[in-house]
Amino acid sequence: MFQLIVIFGVVAILVYLFRSHLSSYNYKQEKTVPPKQNQDLVEEYGTVVALMAKVAKADGHVNELEAELISNTFDDIVEALDEPQKMRERLKEIFKMEKEGGHSVRELAENFLEFSDAFKQQKILEFLINLAFTDGNLAKEEERVIEEVAYIFNISPKKYGAILESYRNFYANRAKSSKMSSDECFRVLGCSKDASLVEVKKSYRKLVKEHHPDIVRGRGESEEAIEDANAKLQTINEAYECAKKVKS
Repeated sequence: MFQLIVIFGVVAILVYLFRSHLSSYNYKQEKTVPPKQNQDLVEEYGTVVALMAKVAKADGHVNELEAELISNTFDDIVEALDEPQKMRERLKEIFKMEKEGGHSVRELAENFLEFSDAFKQQKILEFLINLAFTDGNLAKEEERVIEEVAYIFNISPKKYGAILESYRNFYANRAKSSKMSSDECFRVLGCSKDASLVEVKKSYRKLVKEHHPDIVRGRGESEEAIEDANAKLQTINEAYECAKKVKS
């Protein structure tokens, strides 16, 4: 099975949507989701991390690529917050607790409804789908979790099916896409061939945040600019996949 690229684009959207405070998350082990009035936007982070745990563990294990995406999500969330290391450890605790049991998928999804709109809910759903596909395959157990989230988010079966199909096609096309030359991939990423994988990843994530279509749309730019951003993002993703293979 080919090594899939870990997509940071949806992570960038999550951070774009959720940039707030994560200084007082009091996640309890009881089966009752903490009340919104005591958590504010802070609770959004914890709930999303908990849903990530449910999807990642649904097929019985968390693979290396899922772990990488989860780790980078934590990094992006705490990047601009006070006490980032402390907050990162807190997110890890939430993930571990929910992976081992914790709340039900229904409880978590219903809790998320309380402080989100339809756009944010769809982006979370897309992120969960992306997480499930990181190993190149959407397991039935993972799909059941995601379907339950879509149902609770009141995303119609038709719309959910279209979103899921778009990801299936995306990953299928990635698997059979033509290879970019090593010189070209480093040029696209703005790195030298001598750059470390850490430097390559940093450049990639910066470019994703600059060119992701949803962020471009959020800036109020034209449809033409959004289409151009989408094309650039596809090239950037291909370049990063190529660079990772060169550096591995």
